[in-house]
Amino acid sequence: MYEKILNFYLDMISRMKEINNSLFDGGTIKLGLQTTSGSSKKYKAFNLATSEAEQLKNIALKFTFRVKYKDSTSLDYKRDQIINATVSYINNLGDNNLSMDQLFDAIKSEVPDIEYINILNINNYTNGSVQTILNDPNVSSEVLTLSQKIVVDENGDVDFEPDVTINVV
Repeated sequence: MYEKILNFYLDMISRMKEINNSLFDGGTIKLGLQTTSGSSKKYKAFNLATSEAEQLKNIALKFTFRVKYKDSTSLDYKRDQIINATVSYINNLGDNNLSMDQLFDAIKSEVPDIEYINILNINNYTNGSVQTILNDPNVSSEVLTLSQKIVVDENGDVDFEPDVTINVV
């Protein structure tokens, strides 16, 4: 798995060098990496239980949702749609705060069959104790991401999937 990740970065660097070599008139490309996991200096979780904002311990987010549908057909498809909506919401946050209400609205617009959805966990926060993750726009070296879980298929191929769990009621 380490080799797969290493090869991805080496390929990305090689492609950037090719693009940079084809630029004209002194054009340059700058490539940098942002922190996408670990403790945060940029993001704080507003904890409803303590009424305090505390530094987020990991900016790679792991979600567990509890969902009840109006209709129990096509559950795998609905699960995938919820995961895709969550990925899209997180990837398009920019410098905005992460709001559970806005995330739920994004999910419900993709899966209108949801009767209700609530959050069981975000990382180590349980039972909806965090409804907002606050962003400090003055810090630019970090970005919220979805944690990835390792999945091995029946052929032994390794892949990564967003770490979003859907519990259907």
